[in-house]
Amino acid sequence: MAGQFVGMTAYSVAWLRGGHTERFAAGVLSFELLLSWLTHRWRIGDVYVAASVQIIVVVLIFGWLSVRSPRWWPIVAMAALVLVLLLRGMALVDPNLAQIQVGSAMVGLWYLIDLTLLAGVFERWLAGEAPVGPSRWRALAATPASGPKRRQA
Repeated sequence: MAGQFVGMTAYSVAWLRGGHTERFAAGVLSFELLLSWLTHRWRIGDVYVAASVQIIVVVLIFGWLSVRSPRWWPIVAMAALVLVLLLRGMALVDPNLAQIQVGSAMVGLWYLIDLTLLAGVFERWLAGEAPVGPSRWRALAATPASGPKRRQA
């Protein structure tokens, strides 16, 4: 539960104070968190199929993001996501691995992913780069409301 709180806090801060890369990653990770809440009981035998497919998709998105972006943190987050995927594979292959061991390792890796995203936002702040969020809201507020134009008599 604390890990989800840290994650939601990191995603909120990244959405409000981050750049385009951080906002995109926060959106992807928030959507993945929402899907994991909905599909956490879907399993075939001892395999959590939906969670594995979600992680594969998120790894591919972060791989694309790390190639596209000049930032360092998408590479670190992608590496942690690959470790989560390998951990799921190890749990599938080795029946002697207890669920508590797999769960505790995943909690630590998700802390790493969330704190890496937060460190990327902090790096932007230290570099003096303006966040995308407030400037976009100001631009929307500055435009006149669209609607039918009235004739003045």
